[in-house]
Amino acid sequence: APDAMRRTKLGASRSGDTADAPALAKAAEQVKAGWQALAADNLVEAKAQFAAAEELDSWSGAVVGIAAVLERDGRRDDAIELLAACAARPLREAATRSTACARLGAMLVQAGRAQEALKALVEGGRRNPGNAEILASLGRTYQALEKLPEAYASFAASLLGLADQPEVKALRDEIASTMRSSTKAKCQACAGK
Repeated sequence: APDAMRRTKLGASRSGDTADAPALAKAAEQVKAGWQALAADNLVEAKAQFAAAEELDSWSGAVVGIAAVLERDGRRDDAIELLAACAARPLREAATRSTACARLGAMLVQAGRAQEALKALVEGGRRNPGNAEILASLGRTYQALEKLPEAYASFAASLLGLADQPEVKALRDEIASTMRSSTKAKCQACAGK
């Protein structure tokens, strides 16, 4: 791993913590370029852009991008470790920390570690109450844990914070349908006794 990624992963502090306005602007451009490169499936360019941004501004969202590169590169455990550290440290924007927390939750669920995801997302929600991204990830985690009422409530709360989430709305509606069917089946079983 390049030095910037290694230092970020280990949480080392650099002079970027007190970066000036031009350096911050350059770092923001590099983060944007990193996401564009990642969207184009150019992992080498994405990694280079995120690492350069992290060098300029260690409080930027570059670390979330580095984790995305690691995940795409098949290094989910490294990405999880990096996002866990990121979700616990100060970042320039609260939205970046929320994104880190939500992505961490999703990766933990995909890795079969839903209980860990739940703990991370509850903590993230405590730090940033009402964040739609965290609430949606929390809903998916509850769904993986088969806690449907909690999943429904999390999806519904996420939609209150940000209504334009078709996937979250579909998940909420699917859970509502499942819970109605389950309740109806239980009522019919009780009536047959």
